[in-house]
Amino acid sequence: MVPLPILMDCVAEASSTIAYRQLTVGAVAWVDLWDDGAAAGAGAAADDDGPADGDAGRAVVRAASGAFDPAEDRRCLTFLPCEDADAATLAHLGRNVVAVETALSPLAFAQRLQACVLEVMEWERSLDQIALAEGELQDFLTASEAALGNFVNISDSSFRLIAYTRGIVLDDPTVTAFIERGYHDEEAVARFKATRAMERWKRQRKSEYHEPPEGKKYPFINYVFRVNRSYYMQMVMTCHRTPFTPGLLARFDILARHIQQHIRRFDTLRERTFEKSAAFLLDVLRGNVSDTRLIAQQARRLRIDADAPLRLYELSPADGAETAVTWSARRIASRLPDCPVLPHEDRIFVVTPRRPDSPWLDDARIEAALAPLARSDGYVLAASGIVGGLARLPLALEQAVAARVLGTEAPLAEGRPALRHFELSFLPYALGRNRPSTGALEAAARGSIIGFLRGGGGARGDADFLACLYEHHCRTADTARALGVHRNTVANRLRALEERFGASLTAPALEQSLRAAEVLLG
Repeated sequence: MVPLPILMDCVAEASSTIAYRQLTVGAVAWVDLWDDGAAAGAGAAADDDGPADGDAGRAVVRAASGAFDPAEDRRCLTFLPCEDADAATLAHLGRNVVAVETALSPLAFAQRLQACVLEVMEWERSLDQIALAEGELQDFLTASEAALGNFVNISDSSFRLIAYTRGIVLDDPTVTAFIERGYHDEEAVARFKATRAMERWKRQRKSEYHEPPEGKKYPFINYVFRVNRSYYMQMVMTCHRTPFTPGLLARFDILARHIQQHIRRFDTLRERTFEKSAAFLLDVLRGNVSDTRLIAQQARRLRIDADAPLRLYELSPADGAETAVTWSARRIASRLPDCPVLPHEDRIFVVTPRRPDSPWLDDARIEAALAPLARSDGYVLAASGIVGGLARLPLALEQAVAARVLGTEAPLAEGRPALRHFELSFLPYALGRNRPSTGALEAAARGSIIGFLRGGGGARGDADFLACLYEHHCRTADTARALGVHRNTVANRLRALEERFGASLTAPALEQSLRAAEVLLG
């Protein structure tokens, strides 16, 4: 069903004058060319007080020069195209009858209106497909560029940019800076506070049109999505290419309605999605479950290998950021369906089981999914080291917290997203004020890259090769002389190890961590 304002916009584009008295039709599903012969029998059964059920949402186009039947005209929305709306034509205007001055024939006029209806219905179908596929908010905006024709962006209550119409350019320095940074600057936030804009957004319950505010060139339409009590998102369309009309507002409402339903669907499903795995795994994470048989039994139900190595990722709110934990957790679960996601209070934990023969293999894929979402949703992303099985989740949590508190955001290798890795924080963890137990330190050292190689996880001599490289301060020529091989052999072997672990093994922070782990392993 296409809202009437959208159809009337199409009528206005194809005509010079429109005349009507009363329109009660809310939406139109299809447009027909009136056939007097086919309609002759239907008129006798028409209800003079309103449209018949069979004609609900129907619009017809009939020649203004034809015979008029008020009862027929009231049954559905009727358009009377004519070259000149004379007094005789205007005299027949009643409820839901529209006289249109246009150069188009009735057939061409009907085809044009029906094309508008089909275009809007196809757009809505694409939005439904995105929702069924659990798509991103960016997908909704991308699919709506042609339908709206204006720049649209979605931001949240912490003034971060979530999505925008990338195929439509808005010549506005403030918006350009907003896109480049990914968040509103202090000047913009100060303006919002001075005008009490945030208070209005929190109270807003429908799409609203606004004249250009101070310092702005174009009017805009906005809508506020509620995610929970303290977190909301706002969608804004700047009317810089397509002027504001009631039909444009109706199109914006269609997009807002689909996104709102999408958000509510995420919110409704969160308990069913997480309660089964979260309750048990959170108990393990807190150290409340130590029975290995119980852990193995529950792991089978969750389709997880209880003894497989794993890495724990922690998403915690950045300073001053307002977050929607369950909303973000649902998005993570859709991106990483093979990894249990545990929302708890203001944090999110992601358990990522690994292959025993190559525990570092999935790091790049998982972090490529988590890091952009953490930045957009206002989280600090930290990763534990590799630990041996679900029973070691408390140790993984300790390591992830240490990485967040003691580490700095950096990539493990070029091309990888930046986050706080325990591998880069092992030395501050070992020497920190709250020094961990000897057992925790030894377990962390065994779970490191050098510990994995010492335990037989690599080719013969890989651990000694890496130790020799570090003894010679990562200088290829010196290492080659010490090993009695060509320098190209050293470079090739180092490259192979870095590709296997997805890490820059000669980066200073990682070198320090691995040398400390080597010392602990003795």
